[in-house]
Amino acid sequence: MFSPPPVFLRRWHVVTFALLLPCLLMAKVPTFNQRITCGPLRVPLPKGVSQEAPPAVETFTYTFTRGNKSGTEERFDPRQLWEQEQRLGKWTDDDGNTYELVAPTSVIDAFDKGFENKYNQIMPHVLKEEYTLNRKKVGKLVAKRLPQWLTDWTDKSFSAPQKLRGMSAVSQALFAEAPGMAALIVYLKSNPNQPYVLLITTPNDPASAWKTPLTRALSGFADAGKQLKSNQQSVDGWQTLEQPPYRLYSNLPKQQTKFLNTLLGNMQQMRKVYTTYLPEPKNLKVPTSVIRVFASPEEYRAYVGENLGWSAGLFSSTHRELVVMGNAEEDSNKKQKDDIRSTTFHEGFHQYLFLITPPTVEVPIWFNEGHATFFETFERTRNGVKPTISPRLLQVKKDSRFCTAEGIALLMSFSREIFYHDKNRDTAYASAWVLVHWLRTEAPKELGNTLNDYYRLLCKGKTPQEAQAAIYTPAICERIAEGLWRFVEKNDYAH
Repeated sequence: MFSPPPVFLRRWHVVTFALLLPCLLMAKVPTFNQRITCGPLRVPLPKGVSQEAPPAVETFTYTFTRGNKSGTEERFDPRQLWEQEQRLGKWTDDDGNTYELVAPTSVIDAFDKGFENKYNQIMPHVLKEEYTLNRKKVGKLVAKRLPQWLTDWTDKSFSAPQKLRGMSAVSQALFAEAPGMAALIVYLKSNPNQPYVLLITTPNDPASAWKTPLTRALSGFADAGKQLKSNQQSVDGWQTLEQPPYRLYSNLPKQQTKFLNTLLGNMQQMRKVYTTYLPEPKNLKVPTSVIRVFASPEEYRAYVGENLGWSAGLFSSTHRELVVMGNAEEDSNKKQKDDIRSTTFHEGFHQYLFLITPPTVEVPIWFNEGHATFFETFERTRNGVKPTISPRLLQVKKDSRFCTAEGIALLMSFSREIFYHDKNRDTAYASAWVLVHWLRTEAPKELGNTLNDYYRLLCKGKTPQEAQAAIYTPAICERIAEGLWRFVEKNDYAH
């Protein structure tokens, strides 16, 4: 016959269960035993995490009418731009925990105040230029506003941050918790004014249970630029290669690492070429330029968004990355590499021009695309790199309407919408290329100098119309047209 255990045994059983309960709750908290390169730093994460693609920033097209003229503008949700600017990476593990790495820059209320009320009340979306200008006004995030930033980012109320002891490359660390979420705030010794936040959503564990493993993980944080080897592997087959001023991320197969290193070496040469033709402004520290090469078209299209899925490469001012499709399935391996190299040279100039140009300056599309198509033709020689004749010359021979004095002036006045219109695009690209190519390579010095004189006027606050009127007078356009005709007639493109 069964008899119940003595009272003291029953109590011991209850006490034992109470002691085991925290252990059960903490059973799913993993060990931070993997270091992953993400943006400017290396961050410790559990092994086996999978990376999520960042959400694409939506484009909102507005149609407007002024008198008898109508046009369109591409506008964006400032909240999405704000998030995209700060988000570095996001991962998940098999237990349903998510890990998000963010570089905070500003609280959202300070950011909103910079925009004029009309955009909040009438038009909730903004131009990229408006966002960039407002971003400059806001300035950097001050430490005392980090609690507000946590609330802005997560829509949760966090506990007051608790100080942790810094380790290795970490000068200062803080821990905060909210229902179902833990936050580790880190300052690196190499960049003491920039906080990095690792946010962890924990569906099965109390956030406080993560404080101890996160404290141990502090020794895993480091400046990526100082510790990466050229073939350092990242999560899910992604590798990071670095040859200043460029950092390249790619998930191409490992056997392509040699090609990617060669590509980076070529881009180092091209940066010198860009600066030779269009020097960096004095006292401007140009940040590291990021290149991302995707192994598959599907990954590339998911990253750049549906509206840009037709492209093979682009410079994304939103991501501040030069993004390239590294594997077009219909191409041979050699053709893929040639296309990647040409695309990277082209988009690399867009990236360079973006980084050196004041955010309030509007650079006309003919100048931007003309130079990008000029640089895409550069090929390696024993003595470096040099421009070659572009196949676009065939289009100029076929349609030379923008090679007259009047055509040159018209091309220079084109908006993005007119330049990229189906009726103009091929000829506009080709004409912008031949114009820049001739001015940069064969024109008399006083004509070749007009390109940089024009750009300097833009950077001094002149409108494109004012700069064009000052530099490209009818007489100058006549001289340029004469030179273009001679160049087109004497040259041909050989496949």
